[in-house]
This record gives sequence, structure tokens and C-alpha cells, in this order.
Amino acid sequence: MKPLSPASPHAIIPGSGKSTFAERFADTFQAPFVNQTKLQKEFKLSGVKSQTLRQLILNEYAKTKRTIVIEGGVDTKSSRTELAKDLAAAGYKPLLVWVQ
Repeated sequence: MKPLSPASPHAIIPGSGKSTFAERFADTFQAPFVNQTKLQKEFKLSGVKSQTLRQLILNEYAKTKRTIVIEGGVDTKSSRTELAKDLAAAGYKPLLVWVQ
């Protein structure tokens, strides 16, 4: 399959049943994948520091205007709303996906 390149880039944010779906989706469509949970564990970061690192990485990916897949850090409504607002400001259309 070809990489996704819609007129407006999307930010795919799995909200539930996440990790396997997110990884496979990113692989299938050759989309950049940011996994906050993995960053937190790999670098032994606090939740706040891993969120800051995720945001720095997302800011760089946003410059490419490619669809991206984001995992982790969206456990609360307020965190989802804040992430969606930041992504929209960068020109993305956030898409929250709930996987059963």
C-alpha cells in the first residue's frame, strides 16, 4: 500500500485497543508512528516528561504535513482535547479511533 497523502494530513489517535492497531496501521500506510508509552518506558521518563518528548517529536513530524499515528497519552478527555487542539493548529485533522 502507498503512504497516505490526503489533501489535509490526519493524525490518527487510537483511543482504545491501541498498540497493535496503531503499529500495524502505521506500517501498512508507511505513516510516522509516535508511541508515548514506549518513549516513557524506554527512557524511564515521568508521564509529564514523556508527554513533552512526544510533543517535541510531533512538532517535527507536523512540518512534513504527512499523516501520523500517535499512541499513548490520551487516557483522559482533557488530554485528547488538548492534543487535538495542538494538532489542528498545526494543520492536521485529528481522528480518534476506538478499537474493540
